[in-house]
Amino acid sequence: PPARFASTVLERGSGPKARPGRLVVTQYAGAVWAGARVFDTTWTNGLPKAFKLGDGGLIKAWERALTGVPAGSRVLMVVPPAYGYGAPGFPAYGIKGSDTLVFVVDVLAVY
Repeated sequence: PPARFASTVLERGSGPKARPGRLVVTQYAGAVWAGARVFDTTWTNGLPKAFKLGDGGLIKAWERALTGVPAGSRVLMVVPPAYGYGAPGFPAYGIKGSDTLVFVVDVLAVY
């Protein structure tokens, strides 16, 4: 897997931009690079996930990749451990501290 963090806006929306302090509503899927195992997704249950950008509740990759992205966008992220869950990993999702992750995130709305 790549050793560096990377993000790409696959589709650029035209809505309000995600900024620290704003509520961001997303649909997403996250997978472990090795084996392409999906560990979390909102698309299967149809329930979007909302969070406040910049409040420290997100992994570093999401904070970095989504800041400035307008609603209606789709973002692809390749997330090495330092930008994800770090050395502890996330055992509840089967993520080891050495795992690189891949996320596809749709920014549905920004408030």
